[in-house]
Amino acid sequence: MSKRGSAHRPKRTDRKPAHARAPAASTRWAPPAWLGDLSRRWTSLVGTVAGALLTWIVGTLAGVQPIPGTVPIFNLVHDRPAAVVLVGSLVFFFTVAAWFAAHQPEGSPPRTTLGSRWYQVRPVHPVLVAGVIAVATLSTSTSVAVVAVVLGRPAWCPSELCPSVPGPHDQFLAADFNAFESAAYVLTGDLRSYTIANLPDGNRRDAIAAQRVLAGGDSAEADDGYHLSLKVTSLQRGRLGMVIGGVAVVVESARPPPDQLRVLLAGAPLQYRLNPYRGLYDGQARGDVIVAPYAGQVRLGYVQLRPGESDELSLQIQSSRLVDLRFRVRVLYRPVTEDSYRTLELPYVFEVVFSDQLNWQQFQFSAGRLAPG
Repeated sequence: MSKRGSAHRPKRTDRKPAHARAPAASTRWAPPAWLGDLSRRWTSLVGTVAGALLTWIVGTLAGVQPIPGTVPIFNLVHDRPAAVVLVGSLVFFFTVAAWFAAHQPEGSPPRTTLGSRWYQVRPVHPVLVAGVIAVATLSTSTSVAVVAVVLGRPAWCPSELCPSVPGPHDQFLAADFNAFESAAYVLTGDLRSYTIANLPDGNRRDAIAAQRVLAGGDSAEADDGYHLSLKVTSLQRGRLGMVIGGVAVVVESARPPPDQLRVLLAGAPLQYRLNPYRGLYDGQARGDVIVAPYAGQVRLGYVQLRPGESDELSLQIQSSRLVDLRFRVRVLYRPVTEDSYRTLELPYVFEVVFSDQLNWQQFQFSAGRLAPG
């Protein structure tokens, strides 16, 4: 007896095509959609900032853009290095994490589009991602370090990156001889050896100035006498400046003037009276220091320099005694961030002779030779 319905009937199935089936769930952690979107935005922002920074660095090193006098990030690094390192480490850590969140490795759950079609993110090997991040970080750090060295000018910076500052200087200040102001200069050696090219004048650092002292001990050129003009330049970077606290004269030697002092009358000299400082010689010996305080119209005033600014100082030395004075000059200054003064001493030895009318022999250069007068 045959059973009804014994014939095998195919079972009905509602299988979807292979391309429409959802892949099996992965056991790997997948970031939420909002976190993935935020990670992509963050990495895009970091890339844009890094590209702009690299463009600025290349332009600065190539000379297309001038080196800025103020870079706030360098001041922040100098003032709060621990905080900068901490924040920089956190930014680097979050950037690396955002890279991995934005580029999921193979096996991460897929995302859907508006058309509800499944797609799989192209896998990126973690080692490759780490290598790209390491190379980018190293190149950016190197570029920033080069610019920091160029702007900071440390003592070990090679001359190719940090051109040397002309004249005497230290880390913060440069100071150099500018000119003399004197109505007369000492003539040494054979008078026949002088020509118009080698006459002593206010622009020669080795010129010996001459000043007359009256019988009462006052300088005959007390107001229009000997002045030494110095040029000072701040080497600071940033927003804060420095204060010039004063000028000091270090006595190198003090001896009587020669019996016959031959001097060249220089005529009306150029006047250097900007930022005046005045010191008085009153018998100090070798090694003694003559303090020359500020002598401007403002009582107890001082000179202030902004970062990168240049200015002139005028040092006047008066004497109540007859003396051949050889001396060095020191500039006292203080960065506004410090409490104590620093000292920059010029390596030159200057000389001025204070004499009376008795041994004062005047000469003038006329018709190609020196003649009394």
